[in-house]
Amino acid sequence: VFWNLCLWNPFLHTYNSDYDRVTINGTQVAFEPDGSWTLVVAADDPGHPNWLCTQGHAAGRLWFRWFLPAHTPDPIDARVVPIADVPTGPAS
Repeated sequence: VFWNLCLWNPFLHTYNSDYDRVTINGTQVAFEPDGSWTLVVAADDPGHPNWLCTQGHAAGRLWFRWFLPAHTPDPIDARVVPIADVPTGPAS
């Protein structure tokens, strides 16, 4: 199964990947020991390996997609947290 998450502006254009990571997929993500993963979307790098940069945009779109799953993936759990509460990497 291929999946990826892209950050898009309100006009459905991807942010500039020449300067920052603005997209991530299942082969790039750092997994938790239980096989799950956390993605961090923030303006500044909190030190998490799955960080995606907003490049200073205060608003935009998260585009998550997958291809050819054996079953429909579970819903994504997304939430806003203070940057100080973001872990610096997958749990050990």
